[in-house]
Amino acid sequence: LTYGEAVSKDQLSAASDIAGEFVYDPPLETLLEVGAHVLKATFNPADPDKYQTQTLYRTVMVRRAPLTITLHDKKRVWGTENPELTYSITGWVLGEGADLLIGGVSPSTDAQNESRPQDYVITAAHGTTKSYKITVVNGTLNVFPPPKPVISSLIPKKPKLGQLLTIFGQNLRSVQEVKIGSMEFSASVESDEMISIKLPDTELNGF
Repeated sequence: LTYGEAVSKDQLSAASDIAGEFVYDPPLETLLEVGAHVLKATFNPADPDKYQTQTLYRTVMVRRAPLTITLHDKKRVWGTENPELTYSITGWVLGEGADLLIGGVSPSTDAQNESRPQDYVITAAHGTTKSYKITVVNGTLNVFPPPKPVISSLIPKKPKLGQLLTIFGQNLRSVQEVKIGSMEFSASVESDEMISIKLPDTELNGF
């Protein structure tokens, strides 16, 4: 038997050539908890003066019901926050639900904001429940490359030594360095539309 299935004639199917009736304990259609159970069948003969009452025993094992936690696939662009990680649970029986899952479900992924564009596994830690055998089906987080940066303006237009150069445009979040002449400068990302660069106070390698 699997948890959620009732005791049926597959488990209680005693028969006799002698007239009489069987009384089952527990009776047919009983729902049992997970574990081993002893079923009893008592035969009451129609002619008790000629035949004795007989009792038969049988042990049945109730297995845990299968329960599946499925993580949903997600996607996002590089440099942005991970989306909410969601999941669904299938396999509950007898009207039961997630309140029986002690500890709940905690989805997670190794992907961080700056993790390189690629696919990452979404999995989940979960609590336990005595009546169900839990299987986790992992999902995938697809981190795809950002769109190509587009620069629309510079302030100041002709930067000088020691100044703060502010660059405006679109899709700038992925910009880490800006090349001016033969020099590369680290960029400070303010937003997807603005980055800034602190130019050196003194001439550096010809800049």
